Amino acid sequence: MKMKTTTTLLLSGLFLISPKIIHAQSTESNLSKEELYVQEQLKEKSLDGPSSIKSLGLQAAIEQGLRKNHLQKVRDYQLSLLDLNFEDDKESFWMPKLSLNLTTEEQRITTLTSGNSQTGETSKATVGTLSLGFDDYTLFNWGKDYLAYLNTKNTFFREKEKLNEQKRDLKHSIIISYFNLYQLFQIQDAAKDQLRHASFIYRLNKEKASVKKINVQQYYQARSEYLIAQRAYHEAKANTQIAAEQLAELLGDDVGTEYVLEDEVNYEKLRLSYNESLSLAKKHNPAVLDAKTSIENSIRSEEITRREDLPLPKISVKLGAYNHVFGNGQASTTFSTGTNNNDVEVVASINASWALTGKDGLLNRRKRELAEVNKILAYKQKDAYTRSAHSSIKQSYKKIQKFQNLIAILEANIPTLQKSFDAALENYLNKRTSYNDYHLALEELIEARKELEINKFLHTQEKILLAKAIGLEDFPGQNFEKLAKPVKR
Repeated sequence: MKMKTTTTLLLSGLFLISPKIIHAQSTESNLSKEELYVQEQLKEKSLDGPSSIKSLGLQAAIEQGLRKNHLQKVRDYQLSLLDLNFEDDKESFWMPKLSLNLTTEEQRITTLTSGNSQTGETSKATVGTLSLGFDDYTLFNWGKDYLAYLNTKNTFFREKEKLNEQKRDLKHSIIISYFNLYQLFQIQDAAKDQLRHASFIYRLNKEKASVKKINVQQYYQARSEYLIAQRAYHEAKANTQIAAEQLAELLGDDVGTEYVLEDEVNYEKLRLSYNESLSLAKKHNPAVLDAKTSIENSIRSEEITRREDLPLPKISVKLGAYNHVFGNGQASTTFSTGTNNNDVEVVASINASWALTGKDGLLNRRKRELAEVNKILAYKQKDAYTRSAHSSIKQSYKKIQKFQNLIAILEANIPTLQKSFDAALENYLNKRTSYNDYHLALEELIEARKELEINKFLHTQEKILLAKAIGLEDFPGQNFEKLAKPVKR
């Protein structure tokens, strides 16, 4: 009994001399089997066995993600498909199609069974035609073909832009995921400090209770605080592991990869003005650009519909083909542009149709109305998307302003809370204050530290979301990679 009392007094004396000595105490010493079991639950084994650990900076994360992300690899091939398809459309419009064709008649290879009549049997000789020639080429179609080509070209460039926008979104997601993991590491560290303090007070009160220096209520208060801190640390650690896996997926790393982050948030206030953001959004917002493309295409489509209702002649040229016929002892080469004709001619034809009943309505009325409604719809969508973009930008500015105010308050308050906690802990150990005062001081300090990290992350995230709403990769004169600075070890 005397030895335990001496131990308690020694621990109190050590704290008064140097609080850091007490902070370094092991959280597992002097704990019961039940309490050790609770702590052991924090030491979980990986579901996938041993995991790899890698040191990672923000720039390296962005570079790796843009190179190894699986969905980005898919987009690279989608971009190749777009280029190939547009090359087809472009050459089909601007150039006559020159092709080399080889066709043969059926040739008998062997006979499986012989019949009574063989007059119609398939010949063993190879008979066919080899031709080199052009398809008919349209010289003038009152701009209808050209308007359709412009729509195809406009759609192609917009689809190409969208793939680049998705690549930009991936970069933004990597930055957000990286800083999310960093702030969760910081929250985990705060929870670890809370557990260390709670463990020390619990062990101290356990010894005091054994020599009846404190009442049972104080002992159970300390025990409850210790278990609550265990839960908070366990939850923080699990959240960190989940965030690490989310980052690994974006970067194309193996499942279960763990990270040691080299960079932390470089907190800076937003410098881009609200009016400048609105002006940039009109030019770069993805939804607004989609609407602009739809407006341009719908205007041309309406014009095509109007011209198709007119009996306008199509002027084309028959360029013809060289045909070489072979087989059955014959071989001849001829040039022809049509049946029994080898003149290269420019011809005109009219191919107009007006519905009287059924689809498209009387004299194609519904077809024209449909084209007009599509054009009006595109304008309305542009208005809606522009309004939505402005609303998103306004909300982002309000949130960023809120986070900046909270960060300023928390940065000023944390040193005060630290001093308040140090005083409360010392007074509690010297029986000059209640456990509730100590508990409140610890809780306020830990929560303030967590809130500061959360608000710094949310501030950075909201700036990136603002850039996304505007349609920019970075703010003018600012590279988002500079949002990070090396961690002070």
